[in-house]
Order: sequence, then structure tokens, then C-alpha cells
Amino acid sequence: MPRLSLVLLLLGLGFPVAHAAGTAGGCVAIDDDRARLACYDEAYGRTATSRAGAPAVAAGAPVAAAATTAAAATVTPAGPPAPSPEQSRQNFGLSAEKVLGPQGGPTEIEAKVTAVQANEVTGRAVVTLDNGQVWQQLEASKATKRPRPGDKVVIREASLGSYLMVAPERGSARVRRVR
Repeated sequence: MPRLSLVLLLLGLGFPVAHAAGTAGGCVAIDDDRARLACYDEAYGRTATSRAGAPAVAAGAPVAAAATTAAAATVTPAGPPAPSPEQSRQNFGLSAEKVLGPQGGPTEIEAKVTAVQANEVTGRAVVTLDNGQVWQQLEASKATKRPRPGDKVVIREASLGSYLMVAPERGSARVRRVR
């Protein structure tokens, strides 16, 4: 029974590849480069929108029609404008792909602590900064003292997408942004 399941699984995995190879077989015989590319795009399911605004060309369309379509294509803007430095500071610690996109952002911020709420059981603190951001300690040790209201702290990017809160004379701790 396990062998039969394995055989059925392998056949199922190979079916889409065999099907795509069969539908793209006619594209090899097309001499025109653009028409051949359009044929392959159609055979493998690539749509016109995934080609960043490039016009779709039918497999048998003449080159002149493809050139006319390309000339009539509209140019889309490159993307939203880059965020201001203040906006970048407000978004620091949030997911870079969702908030900042490919522009990037600051690698560290400096702020003043306005409030600290401590969990006496775990030893972790929730720190509110003067810019409105709220950060939670991910680790607590006796070597790391909690920041106090009024302390200036630097939060910087650390390894593997984590963040490190550094308070002068109080040590550093890994943190994550809550708000």
C-alpha cells in the first residue's frame, strides 16, 4: 500500500510539468522572437500584468502589430514617493516590506523614555518612548537594568531581524515593537 501511494504521488507531481511541456511544444517552431516569447508566456501561465505593463502579443500576431501595441502602452509611475525622515522614524521597527518597501529606512533611532511598565514575574519591561513607540523587552537578566523615565535610549537593528535597546549605564536588551 505505501508503494502505491508513493507511485500515485510521483505521478501527480509530474503531471503539471508534462502538461506544460506539451502545450509549449508548438512555440519552438515560431521564428519571430516576440511571438515565440508570447507563446511561451501563454503556455506557462505568465500574464501581461506580471510583465510590469508589457503588452500581451498573440502567438500568431505580426511584428508590426506588436510594435504598435508596444508604442500604445502607457508608462506606469515608478511607485510611491520616499517617506520623509520623520515618517521613517515613526515606522521604525515595523515590517520593512509592508511599511517602507524597497526604499529602506533608518538603522537606529534615538529617543527618550517616557514610561516603563515592568512585569515583576518575568522581569521584562514595556518601554514607551517620547515619539509614541512602545517596545517590549524579549529577555531579562540581572546584568541588564531597566531603563527609567527620562533616560535616552538608542534602538538599533540587530542580527536576524531583531532589535537591540541600548541605554547608557544600564546595558542593552533585545526588544520588539508593540506599537
